[in-house]
Amino acid sequence: MSKVHVIAKRDFLETLTNTKPFDGLAEIIWNGFDADANHVQVFFELNAMDGIESIKVRDYGYGIDRENVENYFGSLGESWKKAKQRQNGRSLHGKNGKGRFKAFGLGERIEWNTSYKHDGIVYAYKIKGSAQTLDDFEIFDPVESKSLILGTEVSIYNLRKEFRSLRQDNAPQELAKKFAAYLTEYPNLKLEYNGTTIDPKIAQNQQRNYSLGDIKLSDGRSVAVDVSIIEWNIPAERALHLCDAKGISFDEVPAGQTIRAPGFNFTAYIKSEIFRELDSSNQLGLPELHPDVQIILKA
Repeated sequence: MSKVHVIAKRDFLETLTNTKPFDGLAEIIWNGFDADANHVQVFFELNAMDGIESIKVRDYGYGIDRENVENYFGSLGESWKKAKQRQNGRSLHGKNGKGRFKAFGLGERIEWNTSYKHDGIVYAYKIKGSAQTLDDFEIFDPVESKSLILGTEVSIYNLRKEFRSLRQDNAPQELAKKFAAYLTEYPNLKLEYNGTTIDPKIAQNQQRNYSLGDIKLSDGRSVAVDVSIIEWNIPAERALHLCDAKGISFDEVPAGQTIRAPGFNFTAYIKSEIFRELDSSNQLGLPELHPDVQIILKA
């Protein structure tokens, strides 16, 4: 067994764990799809009081090669995804290596059980992390696996709250809102939530796609912008998702007074490669919107 140390201030790492339950869960799911998984499952283990004992997210991707684990878990700010951006024709979500810390917003103890193939042989090993030592991860030695199934299962223990929202009837719809554009773009992917397959149309009244054409930015460049608007058949907080051209959401802003449509519950997915560019340079998610974001929102 060895340890991977993350070079970052603890107070900064703690800020990365501040997340809403569905946002934290979504980050772990994105990591599964980024690992080239066509199938990601979320399920719960319950305690004697019928509460959530642990949260598990299982993907059937290619796993975490032991030779790369130091780079994956020790690097913060320079994820391999930031440079690659696409893999096997699919857009990659993560870029700064921050996603794994979002899991600690759900629980204090996280385990990654992963299986990968190297030189034709399948190996398995475990990675452990604790909220008390966010800058250190325990990496166990790989052993040859009898199973040929590849992928990673993330287990979240010592939950911070009861997270009743994760088991409410509308939980699948909440997740559908986050992945609707992506699952529509890649219909061969399967996302399962506690036994329910997430259908991007599960809570939709209708969907419409619009092209805004080329929009001129503050530096004189022009970028193509498309908008997908989904009207929901359930109560939903109005939001504008800032996505790349394939529908991967990097940030969301409240619709607020930008759009007035009384009686309608909707989410708008604004799609342009400029949002991936801004996200890569950490210019999204700030209290004050970037001028180019303001220009596009106005359009």
